[in-house]
Amino acid sequence: MNATSKTLASSNVTPTSIRVDGARLWQSLMDLAQIGATPKGGVRRLALTDLDRAGRDLVVGWCRDAGLELTETRGMVYNPITQVYSLSDDTDVNYLMAFRKSA
Repeated sequence: MNATSKTLASSNVTPTSIRVDGARLWQSLMDLAQIGATPKGGVRRLALTDLDRAGRDLVVGWCRDAGLELTETRGMVYNPITQVYSLSDDTDVNYLMAFRKSA
């Protein structure tokens, strides 16, 4: 059993009880895409720039509005030679944010 399965098993949440509002999700992605938008429809938010910070702040704000608390931000590293992923303290390029629901 993986960590997600353990979390779901210890709560009242089941994969079938989770509903996603597709239109709301799409709008959120489009709002995020405005930060660093390029003329041809892409997005460019280089690490450690004001645009990167603005994108992170927007996502953190959404989570806080949903009653979540940011507990950790970790970097994610991939070695293409060994094909191994690992977590690190370096959040310069790829990162994960963990949130928890306040009691």
